Amino acid sequence: MKKYNKIKYKSVQDELDYIEKHSSKIPNRKKLFIEQLETRGWTDADTWSLDHSLAKWITPRLKRFKEVTNCSPSTLKEKQWNAILQKMIDAFEMISHDNYFMLTDKKKLKKVNAGLDLFRKYFMSLWW
Repeated sequence: MKKYNKIKYKSVQDELDYIEKHSSKIPNRKKLFIEQLETRGWTDADTWSLDHSLAKWITPRLKRFKEVTNCSPSTLKEKQWNAILQKMIDAFEMISHDNYFMLTDKKKLKKVNAGLDLFRKYFMSLWW
């Protein structure tokens, strides 16, 4: 369990808390998830909403990348690159906080799609 405490996966912690509260109903799942965390660093719970899990994983890394990067694609100036990175970050933050807005808020959906398009377009430029 010590390895788990070093890993920052809120969805996994939520799942483990749920299992703890309902352990009589699902006795083997907690043990399985702890084993998965210790061996691979994530559990099957992360695959239940993989888009959400990936967004939560990508967001802090993109933020840090933006802070430490000292270069940009050759076709862009630093200010443009930072604006593009921020649009990507905003998109992944929206996805990681609330997936349901996509069904109701067309303005947010448009921003998310724009950020994801930029992520795809500049994926190979995400190196330091």
